[in-house]
Amino acid sequence: MKKIDKLLRRYAQMGDGGAKTYFDADEIAEMLDYFEKEDDLDRYETVLKFGTKLHPENPRLKLRACKLLMFQKKYEEALELIMQTGCDREGDMELLKLECFCMLDRYDEVLDVIARKQIEDAENVELVYEYVASVLGGLDDKENELEALIHEGLTLFPDNPVLREEYCYLLEQQGHAEKAIQLCEKLIDFDPYVADYWYMASRLYAGTDEYDKAIESLDFALVCDDSDLEIKIFRAYCLYKNDLFAKAVNEFREIFASEKEEVDELIQAIVSEYPVPDDFREVCFLFGILRNETDKDISSLFEHPAYQYDTGETPAVIARHFDSLVNYVKQYFSDEETQNDDIHYLHADDICPAENGSISSRQLATNYLMEKYHNN
Repeated sequence: MKKIDKLLRRYAQMGDGGAKTYFDADEIAEMLDYFEKEDDLDRYETVLKFGTKLHPENPRLKLRACKLLMFQKKYEEALELIMQTGCDREGDMELLKLECFCMLDRYDEVLDVIARKQIEDAENVELVYEYVASVLGGLDDKENELEALIHEGLTLFPDNPVLREEYCYLLEQQGHAEKAIQLCEKLIDFDPYVADYWYMASRLYAGTDEYDKAIESLDFALVCDDSDLEIKIFRAYCLYKNDLFAKAVNEFREIFASEKEEVDELIQAIVSEYPVPDDFREVCFLFGILRNETDKDISSLFEHPAYQYDTGETPAVIARHFDSLVNYVKQYFSDEETQNDDIHYLHADDICPAENGSISSRQLATNYLMEKYHNN
């Protein structure tokens, strides 16, 4: 049994109002780190209160008390507590102070700290550049500050992989795909065994419609980490976009076998954008997966099956496509909801245009995939 499992069992055995068990500060900190990783702030706060009663002056627990306030977005209170510790120029506590400055729009004070450290603590200034860049990278309104910081940091530390990675994200956001790809290739050359680098490359290639290269990059990513669900989902998505629909369906079915809930939204987005009529059989397989293997209500997908047609097609061609769709849907889904002759088979965006406040199916898929940025 792992040490953390033993700690959690000991803590749970105390029960409500039961005999209190002693935990040293290191054991409390280990449990807090676990709950932070699990994003369980309720138990984090409960264990922190318990640990603080046992060790009120312990610096490791004070650090985690500051982190709790930051998790709760109470940055003013967190900063005040950081300053009260008297350790605001040391290690992790200083990094938390810098993060609070960023969140409170006090970036000038961040620059003041960096300038001071370059003189007084030059050996640790590289870590400051890394940390501040990662914080700014998660903010929507600090692009200029982030770009200036990265350029300054890379001038001092040209081979720093964290700054290079943040710069790659920034270039992607700015639409400089080719430059971002070149930088990403340098990251891969630096360490070809990091799955995130290959994933980043695949996303950049997909953004320029180079799905063959995207799939190849994702294959390498899975060699580095074959347990990453997002990599598997994105590979299936790229297969779909590369007109390899049957392979995409097979991959989605394998993903569904172990991770149903995680992929519902993306698959619903994809199946609402039908490919060419020749692939309707594979589309129906995917519909079957959705209908049989998810608990969510997907009836709307059957009410308005979509056909993504070229606006230049003549009404007669479009009508033939609609007839093909009706026949395939009735063949594979013979229940009553698909037998309604009054159903209009339109593209999803014709049924629910984005102008009325709804999100198009294509945009839903894009939004889902773009959430990767700073969650690694």
